[in-house]
Amino acid sequence: MQTMDRDFELSMDWLDLGNSSPEEMATSGMLKIRFKKWYASRHYDLASKTLVDSARVSAYPMALWAAYNWWRLNYEPYSGASYHWKSAHDLPAADSGYVWPPLRIVSSGETVSLRIMPPVEKETMADAQYASTAWGLTLPRVQFERELSNFIHMIITRLTDTGHQETELHTLWQDVCRERQDDDYTFYRILEACLGHNPDKGPELLINKLADHEATAGRQAVIEIAVGMSKEAGDINKADDLSNILSIEGQGVLGKFNYGGFEPAIVIDPKSDKPWEIGHHMARDLRKRLGLNGRPVDDDLMAELLELPRGTISSSDVVQPLRRVNMSLGIPDDDGGVHFCLHRPERSARRFYLSRLLGEHLLNTKSPGNWLPATFGATWHQKYQRAFASELLCPIEVLKDRLGSDGFDDDGYEIERVAHDYGMGTFAVMNHWSYNQPKASDFFEDKYAQ
Repeated sequence: MQTMDRDFELSMDWLDLGNSSPEEMATSGMLKIRFKKWYASRHYDLASKTLVDSARVSAYPMALWAAYNWWRLNYEPYSGASYHWKSAHDLPAADSGYVWPPLRIVSSGETVSLRIMPPVEKETMADAQYASTAWGLTLPRVQFERELSNFIHMIITRLTDTGHQETELHTLWQDVCRERQDDDYTFYRILEACLGHNPDKGPELLINKLADHEATAGRQAVIEIAVGMSKEAGDINKADDLSNILSIEGQGVLGKFNYGGFEPAIVIDPKSDKPWEIGHHMARDLRKRLGLNGRPVDDDLMAELLELPRGTISSSDVVQPLRRVNMSLGIPDDDGGVHFCLHRPERSARRFYLSRLLGEHLLNTKSPGNWLPATFGATWHQKYQRAFASELLCPIEVLKDRLGSDGFDDDGYEIERVAHDYGMGTFAVMNHWSYNQPKASDFFEDKYAQ
């Protein structure tokens, strides 16, 4: 029975679909994938020439695919549409000869987005033609995890009831459930997934080095660092790079967060499906507290907010220990100070990363000892950081006033002028402006992903 109070639901109506393996025959039927009141499984059936809400498949290969990729589905963010990444996040990778709904599952760590992708060319010739309209839903990871777990349990119960009690799915799901009950094993699997590896395929030395720093850096920070390394996780020098990251404690430029008792006027919900909105609100609240209106945050004010010596931000000497890796860190010490370790030489990049670390600190006021990573990852925290830094340095209303509807003035250099006036990189200004343009659908805009 359908329960419309659930935003996301997977269901099966059992039906004999003909010859296949015993496990597939026992679990064949009509699959429904519902997002609120809309069906991701809706398609045009050429045989009956009708629009139907359910797909004619066997649930066994889907459940097997979901169980095998459990950790990556729940924890690995988008890192580029490579074959390896899509095999763990795009439902058609379940294959077995069925025409699956073109569903893509993307985690941000805190939330999971379910996206209907445009069908590929070969699917337009299939008997079931899925809708080409892009649509989707974002929900808290725990809600997605619960529904997917219930679906796998339903398939296992169906197999057991029909006399199939020792299938590959039984064994695989038992392993996953055992790992989920063990906190240390869970953390290992999360790090492995965040580095972009399938179960038992990740670099054990690298993962253990990361896990060993949970007590020092904080679990969330270690996860963010793992995601930040994911694009290069296969490099043979990655263990050395990690050692470089984890051994910089006490290095960098010493400062301290100092924003005069500022308290955000919004409730921060890390399960929000729009981290960029929280980043914008947080930055606007802080700008209001500082009395900036539309004025830039100059180097002296930023140095004051971070208790850095005057002239520090304009000096390239501040960029040291992380040149080899694409991330910056704020590392608290026992005396309330913070060591800022940056990796980019440009003044605009220093300002942007320091602003990101300030924004991340505002999320960690209840855990003051946690490290603060700013990476290239597409997690909830990193998207929030980029939105916060962009809005803090240059409010979107300023950009709208100066750039208008097309982003350029008559000579095409206004973006560069804004970047100069507000101490930002041109690319960062362009992203901030484009991410805030009206869209027919906001869902596919992976805001502040880079």
